[in-house]
Amino acid sequence: MNTIISKEILNCLENPQTENEIVNIIRAYLLTEKQRTVLFNLNLSIEDCLNGRYGEKEEVEIYKIYQDWNKKCGQAQFGAW
Repeated sequence: MNTIISKEILNCLENPQTENEIVNIIRAYLLTEKQRTVLFNLNLSIEDCLNGRYGEKEEVEIYKIYQDWNKKCGQAQFGAW
């Protein structure tokens, strides 16, 4: 589960052309079914998370998701905490 994504994909995350490109990479390589369910239950999209459009009570769950994504990337790529 702690798979490191390819350098090519990581490069696309670091230098995206659009937000949609980032969202597509997250959906394809990082987002798990459990995380998808958490976001659904919080009524949040990936875009909401990336743009900080969530409240304080959702912050812990979003932080957990970001930590999982960062592990898959092999570096801190998401979250500013």
